[in-house]
Amino acid sequence: ASLPPALPKLNYKGSIASLEAVFVYPGGALAEYGTNIPQDGTIWTSKSSTNVSFGLPNTPTPPPTANSDFWRSLRQPLWTNPTLAGSVDGTNTSVALNWNAATDPNFADGSQGYMILRNTTNTFINPVDGVTYAIGNNLGGASVVALITSSQQVTWSDNTPVPCTGGFYYRIYAYRYIADNVHGSGYDLARGRAWNETNFGAVNVTFPAAVAPVAATSDRDNFCADDNGNITLSAAGGSGTTLNWYQDNCGGTLLGAGAGANNSITIPSPAVTTTYFARWENACGNSACASVTVTVLPNVLVSVTIAVSANPVCQGTSVTFTATPMYPGSSPGYQWLVNGGNVGTSSDSYTYIPTNGDDVMVVLTSNATCASGNPANSNHIIMTVDDNLAVSATVIASPGTTVCPGTTVIYTASAENGGTTPIYQWFLNGNPVGSNSPTYSNIPVNGDNIYCIVTSSETCTTGNPATSNTITITISAALPVSVSISASPGNVICAGTTVIYTALPENEGTTPVYQWFLNGNPVGTNSSSYSNTPVNGDAIYCILTSSESCATGNPATSNTVTITISTALPVGVTISANPGNVVCAGTTVTYTAMPENQGNTPAYQWFLNGNPVGTNSSTYSNTPVNGDAIYCILTSSESCATGNPATSNTVTITLSASFPVSVSIIADPGVVICAGTTVIYTATPENGGTTPSFQWFLNGNPVGR
Repeated sequence: ASLPPALPKLNYKGSIASLEAVFVYPGGALAEYGTNIPQDGTIWTSKSSTNVSFGLPNTPTPPPTANSDFWRSLRQPLWTNPTLAGSVDGTNTSVALNWNAATDPNFADGSQGYMILRNTTNTFINPVDGVTYAIGNNLGGASVVALITSSQQVTWSDNTPVPCTGGFYYRIYAYRYIADNVHGSGYDLARGRAWNETNFGAVNVTFPAAVAPVAATSDRDNFCADDNGNITLSAAGGSGTTLNWYQDNCGGTLLGAGAGANNSITIPSPAVTTTYFARWENACGNSACASVTVTVLPNVLVSVTIAVSANPVCQGTSVTFTATPMYPGSSPGYQWLVNGGNVGTSSDSYTYIPTNGDDVMVVLTSNATCASGNPANSNHIIMTVDDNLAVSATVIASPGTTVCPGTTVIYTASAENGGTTPIYQWFLNGNPVGSNSPTYSNIPVNGDNIYCIVTSSETCTTGNPATSNTITITISAALPVSVSISASPGNVICAGTTVIYTALPENEGTTPVYQWFLNGNPVGTNSSSYSNTPVNGDAIYCILTSSESCATGNPATSNTVTITISTALPVGVTISANPGNVVCAGTTVTYTAMPENQGNTPAYQWFLNGNPVGTNSSTYSNTPVNGDAIYCILTSSESCATGNPATSNTVTITLSASFPVSVSIIADPGVVICAGTTVIYTATPENGGTTPSFQWFLNGNPVGR
């Protein structure tokens, strides 16, 4: 591109003294040098007799920043979208960094390169223009770990192990220009090394934790303890430096490292069930374990025992033999033998009816894995079978089967083959009675049927239990004697009441004898009735001696009647009138009865001038006339009431005469007066009573009292 036309230079408008020089410092843009006319003033020029540099951009005090900013932007390297990546090797001995190259318009001059910083806390400060740093220098919390002198180098290795927590934080800055070639180390911001502080690469490099395998497997499982072979363990998934196999627990007894794509290890087969553990390990620790359990089946000794449901047994009894196997497998075979001959089916039980001396056993063939002693013979069972004994029973009655009423009969059972402890169950008319005894007694009634069932205690029987013969009892005619008594008017009475007790006999005969008892003492005469005026708690009963020749229950005692004396309750009633017995004509008066010992359902009868009025109520109302006389008769419902019915007092009504009331007033000094005169008004009442009340009104409004 062509440059713009030359424009007037800057001029300095001030005077210049001896040994002074005018110098110019560059601007940040072309317009700062003026356009069509010389730049006026001293903004961009200055003079001094000292500190005039050769080639440095000089500045006044205070300096405008546009000048230095402009030159710095021209001098620092261009790095668009810098990237920095890093990875740590598997043993955590070095970190490999790589980045994209910054723009270098003249890489052959060797004046552009990179500086790499590192720390563990991600705290950095930017490098300062004009400053050259050395390896080991610190910028804030970061150290300079590398100075790359070629702009084209884009990789570098940091041979330092990465911390297992947090890792390393790296930054890479691009720079251009070497140390100041005029002043050496005496430089300022516009000379010497220029850094690109705004565009830089950054990365956090961590050493990855070991990741647990997702599964552990064995190529063999469920084999016998005497296998004597090998197994191959494999692990899938996870990551780390080394996958190690352990026994007993995670990190227990080391078996070795897995190899190949499946991280496999081959070891001798275990003799017992064992769990194996696999985990990834690296310099920063170990992962969790994946485990696999290899099941080893123990060598088992097959055996079988048998038991029988009963032995000895009775002839004809079915018995069941049951086999109890050890390690039979999932589908064992059973062969039963009786006296050496095969019987039954392939089942763990066998049922049959034995004969005496039978020899029973079973042979078990197991299909269990790792079985030994197969097939196995059971123990032998020798059966004992006993003969059966016929059981029978006979019953006799004493004194016989025909008896008089009330006679006690004893029945005796005789058992055949009843054993040492037979059981007797007696039955009367089909219902069980008595106890477990060879005898039973009762006082029978005509037609009673008695028999006995005997259960023998012998082990082997027939006809057991045995039912005896039935004995039928015949009762001669009998007349049971009984007597009951009643009390009139009852057993709950009022004091002073005479009570008559009457005996009601049955089968008393033509000449019965009655003996009455009062409180346990004989009273009365030989009569079917007895009377007295009892006291509370008296107990009366009667003994009847029948004259019948075949009487039973003779003599007979009656029931006992116990007398209860109720307390006497005097009945009374009074009445009152409301609002009173002296009333004005036309007033309704309510009369109220106040009873005493009226009971739960009393009866009230009101009388007006001797005539019954009202209803059965404790109150009565009317509008009386002068001289009316009212009273009430109360009939109590109490059982032992005295003075019942009771008549109340009489209320006599008096009607007061009527008195017409009137009032007149006069004014003093009169009704025609002069203005301002006080007038006194006086009321004269007619029939005002002893304490009349007056209310005065002025123009219709109440005033005075």
